[in-house]
Amino acid sequence: MKDFCVIDFETTGLSIDHGAVPIEVGICKVKNGKIIDRYDSLINYGVDIPRDIEKITGINNKSMSSAPKSHVVKSRVKEFTKGSTLVAHNASFDSKFYDYLIGENSRCDFICTLLLSRRIFQSMRKYSLESLVTSLNLEGTGQFHRALADAEYTSNLLLKIFDRLRRLNNNVNVDSALLYKIQRTRKELVEALVNV
Repeated sequence: MKDFCVIDFETTGLSIDHGAVPIEVGICKVKNGKIIDRYDSLINYGVDIPRDIEKITGINNKSMSSAPKSHVVKSRVKEFTKGSTLVAHNASFDSKFYDYLIGENSRCDFICTLLLSRRIFQSMRKYSLESLVTSLNLEGTGQFHRALADAEYTSNLLLKIFDRLRRLNNNVNVDSALLYKIQRTRKELVEALVNV
């Protein structure tokens, strides 16, 4: 089975179309039911960090002054994630910043733990990462809204999803093909795929 690389970005805003750039990336490599490696880095695009982002993340202009330039981080991220299935919570957001950082029309398909959680844990009231961490008693360290901490929490959410699918389906082999299929299936039709 392929490794999974669970990615989280902190950014200067919500949309690349409105000038936002990634300022931090955190990645956890998951294999055989555990996190086997980690990578994290600030990303220096030479832009000022907005005050509201500094309040949320703690990342400021001073910390950026010694951060590696984007081309350095790009190279390291490409090497770290090579051959892995990419995963993020709310992948429609993180995948855009991944594409922006990597460039070259990467347009990678991501597994999305937000979509999966809505289909696998249908009784939840909220599906933000923080809400799921609390509701499912997921382990993790560090503060929310820092890239590596959020990547670790998301990795543990992914492992919880694996466990749930295996328990409900007689230890079915959970691979990326099954996860893509579940996240693309309408919520009310998921039961035909798995016994949620």
